[in-house]
Amino acid sequence: MADEQAFTGLPRPFFLGGAALPNRTAGVVALTYQSVACCAACQIPIQSMKRILLFPLVLLIQSSGMSFAQPAQFERIKIFLNCTGEDCHQEYLVNELYFFDFVRDRFQAEVQVLLIEQTAASSGSRFTLNFIGQKRFAGIKDSTTLTTKPADPEVIIRAQLLAAIKTGLAHYVLRTGWETALRVDYVTRPPEGRVLPDDPWNSWIFTVGLDGDFDGESRRSSLNANAYLSAYRITPSSKIMADVDYEYTVNQFRLASQNVRVPVDNYSGVFYYAHSLNAHWSAGAFAEFEHDKFQNLRLQHRVAPAVEYNFYNFSENTKRQLRLGYQAGYRQLSYLETTVFDRNQEFRPYHQLALVANYAQPWGSVNAVVQGRSFLDNFAQNRFTTRLNLS
Repeated sequence: MADEQAFTGLPRPFFLGGAALPNRTAGVVALTYQSVACCAACQIPIQSMKRILLFPLVLLIQSSGMSFAQPAQFERIKIFLNCTGEDCHQEYLVNELYFFDFVRDRFQAEVQVLLIEQTAASSGSRFTLNFIGQKRFAGIKDSTTLTTKPADPEVIIRAQLLAAIKTGLAHYVLRTGWETALRVDYVTRPPEGRVLPDDPWNSWIFTVGLDGDFDGESRRSSLNANAYLSAYRITPSSKIMADVDYEYTVNQFRLASQNVRVPVDNYSGVFYYAHSLNAHWSAGAFAEFEHDKFQNLRLQHRVAPAVEYNFYNFSENTKRQLRLGYQAGYRQLSYLETTVFDRNQEFRPYHQLALVANYAQPWGSVNAVVQGRSFLDNFAQNRFTTRLNLS
């Protein structure tokens, strides 16, 4: 590569590396493309060379390694990175993608990269990357997905994100005239007919956790401990989820005449089963139990069948969801202290209707919930809640 740079007089190339895009077969050959200067030396017309290069370059999205040398006449592509997750490693990506110019205003960008993060079935993260062309790239769109494992460290996740973004941007690089200084290397094709081993866990994912903290001073101290267990099994036809959580907190205070110790323990469990009926409908059952001193609950549990309709097709879940869910069942409550209604225990039928909207678009994201619940034996006792998040 050093000899090639000395010959062409071009600056250090920009490497596009990493794994091939999911669900796309990688090539089995290695192709090297010479610079514009080399083409002239070989007496090959530039237009003819572009036609020669065009066919293999359309396979760029399948490649595992690419490098660019900057032409003399060059206008950098302006990129706007639109991230809807908590941490999309933006600083790292901007530093590594130094071949492009990043802007803070989406309307100034020529390519907008919309990065959407969701929890995957494996308890890892599923990233959906939408590439949206603007200005000189108007109308040019592409998308891909990337799934990480729960045990993947941050350095692996951000490297995979970087590789996926680089590969997606190659779609726009081809329209700038840089292909005359582009080199493509393809990964080796895996053995044909490889059979994946059987899953001994039968698609079950288990997570066990324990955390806590302690702080203290001369006249007070606080200890908090939390343990949790979750089990998930998600297949194309059904979903099973179970979460159990236990929390223990104790606060101690040293007063003038005595020490006061206040222990509090809470625990809860949620179980859910859903069976997919088609691309929009699903049906299942929901169960929950809870002990919470703050809410005066010695123990409460509820069981209910549930049905849900998604107005959009399941394949659009990463971009938009509008779900209407209904459940009806019973709820039993046992109180630590007598309530204002002079009751220590209740057994009540209830129903609940909820509308949930999630949108992740180039202009931002919207998450909203509208929910109503009431007892079936007394509709006057009801609860209505709303939540809206715009970003």
